[in-house]
Amino acid sequence: MESPQERTIINYQTTQHIFGPLIAQGISQSFVGGWVSDQFNSMMQEIKTGNYASMDAMHHILAGLKAQFTADLMVQLDKARTACGGAGFASNTGFTELYQNASPMPTYEGENTVMLGQAVRYLVKLYKKAKKGEKLPFPFTYLNRMADTLSRKGRAQTVNDCLDVEILDLALQAKVCQMINSTMTKYNASAEPEKIKDNNTFQQARLQMIKAHMFYLNFHIFRTKVAQTPFKDPKIKEHLHLLTKILALDHLLQGGAVVFDSGFFASGSYANLEEALAICIKELRP
Repeated sequence: MESPQERTIINYQTTQHIFGPLIAQGISQSFVGGWVSDQFNSMMQEIKTGNYASMDAMHHILAGLKAQFTADLMVQLDKARTACGGAGFASNTGFTELYQNASPMPTYEGENTVMLGQAVRYLVKLYKKAKKGEKLPFPFTYLNRMADTLSRKGRAQTVNDCLDVEILDLALQAKVCQMINSTMTKYNASAEPEKIKDNNTFQQARLQMIKAHMFYLNFHIFRTKVAQTPFKDPKIKEHLHLLTKILALDHLLQGGAVVFDSGFFASGSYANLEEALAICIKELRP
């Protein structure tokens, strides 16, 4: 017999499917922020010795992640607020202050599209280097495997496949590689002037391409940091590994059409991804 007491909101499956991905996004971004801070400090030490080699990559990462994280923040806040119903509308729940503090962030340094445009130029340089056979450093190494990634077809045939973080990682790579390959092939084939191509014909495609790239960097850095970090309690690493899967599954379900178009996913994979996410969310709740 069910208790007559009203259920807490977090025990509803729909609420868990809202907050599970939000937790995964927030914690992954926190890990990545720590990594970026360390890299930035290392770059500043190098600059003091006259070494400016890391500046271009750091500018790319800072511009791209700043644009992604601040835009994501506003979406995440609204999802959390609306999930709380009327309580989310009341100022004493804290959402008013959160919005007030967060809302200027996407435009502190100009509109986010401009920052993504700055980031995309370096991605094109990385793509050209990879095409020439140059070995790229972490976290850009996936671009060296683009041809191999795009050759993989019919993956994620079972729910267990969709719970395999290696397959999920490859699926995210397939998304970015497909977008880069498609956009750059059309871009290079166009006879239009470069400025017209950059600012008009291919601007939207390039923006979608860089967003996918920045999401994968976020995922890749988070996953690597979790693997490399020694935790006092081994259960923490298990929880973070679970969040890694939730992060990938939610992203692929929300915006994975490109992966299906590339042929990476087998027929029926969408239902497998949905079931895999439900399993992960259920495991996360306790």
